[in-house]
Amino acid sequence: MAHNRSIEESFKDLNILTAFGLMAFTVMSLTMLGITGDVVSWMETYQWLPLTGTLAAMVVIFLSSGTRDPSMYHPVEVVFTLLSVALMAGHAFLTEVQNFVAQFDPWGTVVVFVIFVIASAILSR
Repeated sequence: MAHNRSIEESFKDLNILTAFGLMAFTVMSLTMLGITGDVVSWMETYQWLPLTGTLAAMVVIFLSSGTRDPSMYHPVEVVFTLLSVALMAGHAFLTEVQNFVAQFDPWGTVVVFVIFVIASAILSR
């Protein structure tokens, strides 16, 4: 692990705006093409699809990043990313996690979404 860098230095390397921009581009493109409803319908029908798609996207982000070496990440970044994956899986399949997030809506969902975006920004470094 990259112990010689502070967590602040590690997070300064993240491009969270790019991660949000890519997400917005994807959502807006689906909407512009009129297939947002179909995509949402598929994801609601097949519970495994959003989780699998998100994990696949995270793998692609990591493999296309300039780093591709887990030892280059700060331990906090590794833990944050792994916890976000656990949160994804929990939210996909555990009603307790879904209910916990929902009890703080709309901010609960926003916080979880931001966690996912930050995790993808960490992987894209």
